[in-house]
Amino acid sequence: MKDLDFLPARYREKNAQRKTRAWRGVVLAMFSALLAAGSLGQLEFRRLIEAHLETVRQQYDQVANTGKELAALEGELRAVRAEAELLTYLRRPWPRTQLLAAIAEPLPESITLRKLVVRQEEANGSLAPPPVGQTAQDQAETEAARPAAERTLKRLRAMFDDAPLTVTLEGVSRDGAAMHVYIGQLAESDWFSAVELRSVERSDDESSAAFRFVARLVVRANYGRLQSSPSKAGLAAANAGQNVARPPAP
Repeated sequence: MKDLDFLPARYREKNAQRKTRAWRGVVLAMFSALLAAGSLGQLEFRRLIEAHLETVRQQYDQVANTGKELAALEGELRAVRAEAELLTYLRRPWPRTQLLAAIAEPLPESITLRKLVVRQEEANGSLAPPPVGQTAQDQAETEAARPAAERTLKRLRAMFDDAPLTVTLEGVSRDGAAMHVYIGQLAESDWFSAVELRSVERSDDESSAAFRFVARLVVRANYGRLQSSPSKAGLAAANAGQNVARPPAP
């Protein structure tokens, strides 16, 4: 059986339009709700990001402050080390009594020392030229950044490290063989880096078997003038009264 619709067509059109508007309203409401939820989610995410960024900034500031404190401490440590090295350099000449003991200990009875002179050789006083590729201005800026004690120590080393401490011996020996044995013992001593027998001649005012001789001894560098750091045991013995029996081995 076929249904008959007696309503005018405009009523059906209005009904369809009402349904369409209703669905549009529902869709717009759902879309608005989704936009609102997305906006709230973005705001919450942004809040979390900003909180995390603030934490990172605080950590960065702490690390930066720690780095500055560490750099300052390193600078103070470098300055203190430079002062310690400078004081060590200035306070560590070998005691003359120990040098005399090292010379007199192997001295035989047949040898009489007439003269003994301990002196510092002349220093050239010249400073090293700037490194290759570095101008004098660059070198001056680099030196200015160093602690004052380090600059002073570097200048002292450049001026005096090449000037050895020497001992000149003049004596008379009644036994030529004993004289050569004595000079050999001095050459083997840890106190001297070089021993040179400069002259030997027959003595005029002694018996015919006597010889006059002149020897030059180069004293090994002491604690303060060693380029490498001395051992703790050596420094402890030196600080206890400089009663070190032998200088450090080269």
